[in-house]
Amino acid sequence: VTAKAFNHTSVLVTWSPPVLSLLRGAVKAYTVSYEHVTSSTKFRFGTVTGNVTSLVVTQLKPSSDYRFWVKLDNGAGEKESDPVTERTQDGAPEGFAAPILYSESSTVIRVSWTSPTTPNGQISAYKIYANNMLRVNASANQRVASV
Repeated sequence: VTAKAFNHTSVLVTWSPPVLSLLRGAVKAYTVSYEHVTSSTKFRFGTVTGNVTSLVVTQLKPSSDYRFWVKLDNGAGEKESDPVTERTQDGAPEGFAAPILYSESSTVIRVSWTSPTTPNGQISAYKIYANNMLRVNASANQRVASV
């Protein structure tokens, strides 16, 4: 079983079919399950027919670690794979409050802001635009700038 981040809320889980001589029957279905690494709650995402060897797990949280495993069912019994871990990609920040603007002079405005409530990953910078032009490229720790 392998897992590869597909985007900020999805992971592609793939697996190889078992050796038929070891299986003692045809694969009827595979069930893909997962859990958030920091939680013990397990979720069954979906079941696919025996000829399918991949599934995109969706509705995950951005920038989060998950464990994935696949269970094979051949009608006579079930066998579960070892889990693999994958991290979803960073997503766009959410929950920005409107910035606060102060007039410093007739040509300069001071802008202050707060961090987003849901960063969905690591904030690397804040960019301030005025008249569709980048005016300030502020560091991730900065919360005030003059434009």
